[in-house]
Amino acid sequence: MSRLSMITASAIALALTAFNASAAKLSVDMVPGGGVDQNLVITDNPTFSVDILISDISDLAGFEFNLDFDGGLISADSITSGNLFGADTWPITSQINANSISFSETTFAAGLDITSPAILATINFKAIGPGSSNLTLSSVVLSDSLAASIASFDTQNGNVYLAPVPLPPTFLLFATGCAWITGKSRLRTKSTPIQS
Repeated sequence: MSRLSMITASAIALALTAFNASAAKLSVDMVPGGGVDQNLVITDNPTFSVDILISDISDLAGFEFNLDFDGGLISADSITSGNLFGADTWPITSQINANSISFSETTFAAGLDITSPAILATINFKAIGPGSSNLTLSSVVLSDSLAASIASFDTQNGNVYLAPVPLPPTFLLFATGCAWITGKSRLRTKSTPIQS
């Protein structure tokens, strides 16, 4: 093997190693739009949406994932496809359970090369009670246009904190008024002399 062939082979091997080292990334974006936010605090709105994003992947032609959450604190209302594959999308699974969501799609067209975050699905949730719930990606499978598994990927999970619902101002005003009236009547009974 000539010296030039060895240098070329080494350069190709190095390029392939660098390409394989950058793993695909799946993220739970708790605040859709803009950057990827892994945390969300809810104080007054009982509904919220999250996006499942993918980036840094080549030849993506199919995916499936579960999103696990605390069903005692939040409930999933709907799943909407990100329409990643466009008209060539072939839906497979779209299922909402008490504590998880299962979603998968594929395409029979050429696989996609995705560098910046793209939406796989948007999930709409409703808050049930105060507390904190993780939103965890599990059972993730990515496949290429030859139906081979893409094994190298990282996941970023999400978390939602649901603050207790504050008392409405009218209730606080009413409670303050009742306390004032009760206090005033107690003062009046203490200051009234007892007649015999």
